[in-house]
Amino acid sequence: MMETDDSEEGVALDGSAAAAARLLGELAMLAGQACGSTPVLELMIGEIVTFASVAADGDCLTVAARLPSCGASGYLPAGAALAQRLARHGIECRWHADEGCHVAVRSVPLASLRSEQALMDAILDTADAAREWHAQLTC
Repeated sequence: MMETDDSEEGVALDGSAAAAARLLGELAMLAGQACGSTPVLELMIGEIVTFASVAADGDCLTVAARLPSCGASGYLPAGAALAQRLARHGIECRWHADEGCHVAVRSVPLASLRSEQALMDAILDTADAAREWHAQLTC
């Protein structure tokens, strides 16, 4: 088990891929998820499903937030202004053809994630941005 600091931020991270992967694995196991060699933490936050893992290059936490499918009613055209605003926050707006839904993808440098709280905040912030995007697509 990782050492914790005395603050309210939970587990301390050192910016390494190993520490982030270890924490993601622990959180995935706590959530009852299988933990493979590359841990992926899957969380459902409202209607948004997030997937978080350490990027293959080991420099970033990659968070993908899958928006709900609109089914037969379809999506409104994606607003360019919103996509540009999300891009300024490091979020790529993508389309998942197999699932028929949009996906927001964000890479967060591991060096900026120094605690469990910071890692969870990165996931929650991505989910919040995805929720905002979804609201614009489904008026």
